[in-house]
Amino acid sequence: MAWSQEDDNADFVVGRTAHVKWVPISSTHVGTQLIVDHREGPTYGAVLEIDQDLELWGVVRWKSLSEMFQETLESLETGRPVVTAIGREIRPETVREPDGTSNVVWT
Repeated sequence: MAWSQEDDNADFVVGRTAHVKWVPISSTHVGTQLIVDHREGPTYGAVLEIDQDLELWGVVRWKSLSEMFQETLESLETGRPVVTAIGREIRPETVREPDGTSNVVWT
């Protein structure tokens, strides 16, 4: 949503390919986003995947944040990959930053 306002095409995006009650929680360097759906209905609370290059506009990835975190934890512990909406296998790895913080990076 923010990028659509910056690009001055919010009228095209909001209500068509995005919703004001979609809350972004992560994004990649190429623009793929994970969002939490806060619209009333069957996908309320679900984690959705958006990738405008692949024309994915809110594909349900996990039923909840809890489910997403559980699958991420299991993948970190076992090395088993997580499958994206397009069927690509990705694996998380923990990266320690110079300032001492750690991040999960998907490869």
